[in-house]
Amino acid sequence: MRTWSSVSGVEFDLSFELSAPVLLNGGLGSFQSVSSVVNEWSMPAGKTTGWLSLNGTKVTVNAQKSLTWYDRQWNGAPPSWTWFALLIESGKAGEDVTPMSIWSYNTTSGLGRPATIREAAGVQKVLPVASIQPSNHSYTSEASGVMYPLDWVLELNDGTILHVSSVRPDQELPAAGKVAPAYEGYVTVKGTYKSGRKFKGYGVVEVTASAPA
Repeated sequence: MRTWSSVSGVEFDLSFELSAPVLLNGGLGSFQSVSSVVNEWSMPAGKTTGWLSLNGTKVTVNAQKSLTWYDRQWNGAPPSWTWFALLIESGKAGEDVTPMSIWSYNTTSGLGRPATIREAAGVQKVLPVASIQPSNHSYTSEASGVMYPLDWVLELNDGTILHVSSVRPDQELPAAGKVAPAYEGYVTVKGTYKSGRKFKGYGVVEVTASAPA
C-alpha cells in the first residue's frame, strides 16, 4: 500500500507492508452503534518505508524501527466516540508489542466500551472497559473552540489499569465546512496488570466533538 502528497510544504511518499495478524474489533470485526452495525478490523504492526518533507526539511523513515497501525472501518460509524489505538511493550527483547483497540461510543442502551486485545501467540480477547476517567487537564482548540481532555485513566474488567497521556496539547485536525473536527493525538501509556506487573506503551487517541469519555 502506498500514499503520497505533492502539496507544497507538506510532501510525503510512504509505503506500508501490512503483514501482522488482523485484529477484529469487538471480537468479530463488528459492533452495534446507535443506528447501524459498524464493521472494523485493524492491522496494528505494519512496516513503513519512504520519506516526508515539511517546509523543505526532509526526513527518511527508518523502516527497521517503524510500526504502522492501519485501520479499516465501514458501514457507518457512531455519532461520536473516543478511540484508543494502543501498543503495549512487553519489556522483553525480541517480543512483539500487544495491540489494544479500545472504544467508547453511544449505543441505543447506553455506552459501548469494548477493549479488543491481541496477546502473545496471536490469541485475541475482548474485555469490557469498566471505566474511563478523563482528567481536568484539557486543551481548547483555537480553530474549532472544542475542548478535549489530554489524560485518561482506563480500567479494564480484568483489573488492568492504563494511564494514557497526550504528548502535546495541539493535535486537533480541524476541518473546513460542515465536517466535524477531531483530536488525533499521539499518546504514551503507563499501566499495571492485576498481578501488579507494570508496563508502558504508546499509541493514538481519537476524540470527536461531543464524544463520550
